[in-house]
Amino acid sequence: MNTKFADRVFGGKQCLALLGISNSYAKNRIADGSWIEGIHFSKLGNGPTSKIIYNLKLIEDWLLNHRVNPAGHSRAIEAYLASLPSSVERTVKSSRA
Repeated sequence: MNTKFADRVFGGKQCLALLGISNSYAKNRIADGSWIEGIHFSKLGNGPTSKIIYNLKLIEDWLLNHRVNPAGHSRAIEAYLASLPSSVERTVKSSRA
């Protein structure tokens, strides 16, 4: 597993314990749309028993900034997305001319 990924993504119990927040608080943030799937958390599988993994650094940033510095949190999200391998621009030659 990529070290950068491992440094920021944790299973539910581990992440929540590190941040000192409850499972119900996390579920409420997901339900009310405060935490964005694919940004703050990801579901592994489908259905109600899907395992959830959390992006520790972005949730920590959200906890510290969502009220006092929302623009700063938006920058943190942009930086995270830019760090993903999928953000690398590739030149793709179109077969259509």
